[in-house]
Amino acid sequence: MAPSSAFSAIFPLVLTLVIVAGIAFVVYQVYLSALQIGNHTAQRLERKNLNFSKDGGLRVGVKDVGDETYLDRTQSWFVKAWELGEEEVNANKKRKKTGTFRKAA
Repeated sequence: MAPSSAFSAIFPLVLTLVIVAGIAFVVYQVYLSALQIGNHTAQRLERKNLNFSKDGGLRVGVKDVGDETYLDRTQSWFVKAWELGEEEVNANKKRKKTGTFRKAA
């Protein structure tokens, strides 16, 4: 038998370490991608007031609407309804005075 060289004795060990390092690198990149996707998804859900709690549950938040904002929105609807009602009343008065039966806009 021929004596084995040092290279042929170490080659399987080096090859095994290279393969294990390659697999570890791929697994690490997949892990980083999964974390990045999870963080991005959590940020998008937080913008919609949905939060994951530490125990894995989903909490739904309610957007805070200030009193002044609420009153402004409500009042604008009442004003619009009032103005539309007045337009129809004015149109009916004009019809009665002129005797024409035109549809109100």
